[in-house]
Amino acid sequence: MDDFEAQQREWQRIPTREEMENRLKAETCRGVQFYKTVYADTPGAPGCWIGGEPTLPPDIDWPTYTEDDLTVPMHFLGQINLAEVAKFDHLPEMPTTGTLFFFYDTIYAPVSGTMGQQGSQVIYVPEDVSVYPPRPTPRFPTIETEYVSYWYLETPTQGYAKWNVQLRDFEDYNYDFDNEIMDRELSSHHWNVITALHNWQERRFNPAENTQNRASSVTVNTMFGGRNLKKYADTTRLFSIGADPDIGFEHAGKNVCFWINPKDLRLGRFDASFAHEEE
Repeated sequence: MDDFEAQQREWQRIPTREEMENRLKAETCRGVQFYKTVYADTPGAPGCWIGGEPTLPPDIDWPTYTEDDLTVPMHFLGQINLAEVAKFDHLPEMPTTGTLFFFYDTIYAPVSGTMGQQGSQVIYVPEDVSVYPPRPTPRFPTIETEYVSYWYLETPTQGYAKWNVQLRDFEDYNYDFDNEIMDRELSSHHWNVITALHNWQERRFNPAENTQNRASSVTVNTMFGGRNLKKYADTTRLFSIGADPDIGFEHAGKNVCFWINPKDLRLGRFDASFAHEEE
């Protein structure tokens, strides 16, 4: 039997349950999921929300994006109080106080690929920001006169609605690995394994304790844990937000994910992070 035949036999072989459990375990990554409270104004984790207006200190300029001769304000995606994140002891080394503010240009910046420092910005403020009033969202140009028109945007020229969030321990696995397993099992018509994998995934994204609140937890927003874990070998997932009709966020049906080098994360150099969209 040559190498090709051996490879084909291995591909067609149905893995044992123990093999699948071990490989799934190797592909998991723990992080923090921030999920929406029952109602937008229901109190959540202090200093943590998506959409709305940031409590950005007045001496810090609102981030902008420039393309050709047009400079536009970035959209504010949310803010996270790191003191709340620090309650989870399994996360990478990073500052345990202060607040992160996430901004991204969802309209004018390129629709695919790495945005780098051009279309995204993370602002880290070490001091307490609860003393500052919410910063009003700057005026956005109208899409008809000043923006490039994108088919997936209906009301893109205002900020997003605010929704408070809670934080909880989160474990996820690499979707690419999941597809590899499913492809193998589909070829063998091993449907019970596929069903088990789907059920496993469902439990991760919709924990039992939150089933009564499914409508407000559809969007899986995470820090550190998440999808496509091996996409950037030398970086760590920092923050991910998905399309959400409740706050009005939409970016071609894709998630916006911020990445950072582990050394920059440890030293609190959050301005070195970059954003990338993903399925």
